[in-house]
Amino acid sequence: VYFPGVAWEDVAGTDRQLVTELSRDRKVIWVDPPQSPFRRRVRAVPAVSYPRPNVVRLRGATVPANQRPLLRTIADSRCARVAEEFCKRRGIAPYAVVCASSSPMLALTEKLPGTKVYYATDDFVAAGVLWGVSQRYLDASREANLRAADLVLAVTPELGRHLQRTSRASRWLPNGADLEGVAE
Repeated sequence: VYFPGVAWEDVAGTDRQLVTELSRDRKVIWVDPPQSPFRRRVRAVPAVSYPRPNVVRLRGATVPANQRPLLRTIADSRCARVAEEFCKRRGIAPYAVVCASSSPMLALTEKLPGTKVYYATDDFVAAGVLWGVSQRYLDASREANLRAADLVLAVTPELGRHLQRTSRASRWLPNGADLEGVAE
């Protein structure tokens, strides 16, 4: 189960490249982050879809204005429940639950089995100022994910050291590049 920082049709960056590679060997459940139901393109996406072989995309209905403090908590919880309910209905026991999001998804999916992996693709707390998102929320989310994580990955060794909270060292998993996509 993979909780990305962006929806499937958004920028095909780290999240989508990693899931694309993982899907060569195993099935991956991609859970879109909460998005307002009033956005036109969100209304056009079904709750369950299959954007590529071995990838199931889940999108849960959420509340409007889901980036406001109280509503964000409701939207995050709903996103976690969508994944849990999907796995339960189909008898799926995930091998791993990966959070590459600024939301506290590892802490919210404690009912899901599997190795909990926090993958920091950015310093989300520092980016909060640029994103216009509460740094307090981002810090609390990051810390909740770090407490719930069995494994911490980061895109740079420096970020990995910044995220180390226990004697267990973070691991480095750098961003990749889709060289085939830009080849002439």
